[in-house]
Amino acid sequence: MLAALVLASVWAQAEPAPPPPPPPAAPIEEPPPPVKPNTLSVVGQLATRVRVDEQALPPRNGFGIGGSFERRLLPLGPAFELGAAVDFLYDHFETAGATAGTTDVTSDTSFALGATLGWVGPGVRPFVAVGGGLNVGYFTSSESPLVPASTTAVQPAARAAAGVDVALTTAIGLVARIDYTLTFTRPPTTTATGATYSLFGDVLHFGAGVVARF
Repeated sequence: MLAALVLASVWAQAEPAPPPPPPPAAPIEEPPPPVKPNTLSVVGQLATRVRVDEQALPPRNGFGIGGSFERRLLPLGPAFELGAAVDFLYDHFETAGATAGTTDVTSDTSFALGATLGWVGPGVRPFVAVGGGLNVGYFTSSESPLVPASTTAVQPAARAAAGVDVALTTAIGLVARIDYTLTFTRPPTTTATGATYSLFGDVLHFGAGVVARF
């Protein structure tokens, strides 16, 4: 009996100690959410007519609205991305006519398709864009010396833009941008008296609005 107890004691002392508990697992970092490739923006804008000659009718300043759809296509390294965009701008210029109670109205509706280059920052995305399209100018007056009192011109145009998006959430943000629409033609309008007017030309836009990403 005594021999058995001695053997049991020696056997117990010879057993290895239990292994230490494993270290706590490192927290698993969730990957950042994927970048939404599409952007839709709507802006209100102030517009000013530039490169206006002496025969242009007033006013020079007006207001408008614009919209843009952009698709991000290709990353250019870790900080930049290339995309394509189509945008629409409408500008309205109105002034009192020469006779009381009358108005002269000039409007420009333009469409452009182009390329965009953006910098990918933490919640802020500066961008530039360039493209081409068409500008449709329209003039009407209730007492203008023009005959007829309304006219339309379709002009080929180029557009350059620069701006910045600021994210409020992953889906909604704010945008501020400047656009310049360059028209390649200056169709003159001549009245019955022989006077010539230049009604349509380049427009500089200053806009701000909201942007949605999806």
